[in-house]
Amino acid sequence: MSTERTDAITHIELACDVCALEPRDGGAGPRGARWAVAMKDCCAGGQLMAHLACDEHFFDLISQKLPGECTSCGHLSRTLSDVVDVAWTIGTATDLPGRPGR
Repeated sequence: MSTERTDAITHIELACDVCALEPRDGGAGPRGARWAVAMKDCCAGGQLMAHLACDEHFFDLISQKLPGECTSCGHLSRTLSDVVDVAWTIGTATDLPGRPGR
C-alpha cells in the first residue's frame, strides 16, 4: 500500500493480492488493485472471501476456462458465478466532505 499527498486529497493505493504474493521481473512492487472481488471459497463451505485484484489478474479470473476443479478440495465450478459472488471497481476519485481546509 502506498500513500501520496496531493493538494486535493490523500491518495491511497492498495496492492493486488496476487501481485503481492508473486515476485515480478525487475524487482518491481505489486501493481495497484483496481477491482474488489467477493469470491466463494469452496474449501470453506462457500464462505465469501474478499480479494483485491489489478486489471491483469481480474481479467485472468473472469476469462478462466470453466468448468474448473479446485486443486485443494476437488470442487467443480461450472460457471463464473460458482466462483465470484460480486466484483466492483475501486479507486474512483471523490470529494471528501468535512475535509479540513474546505
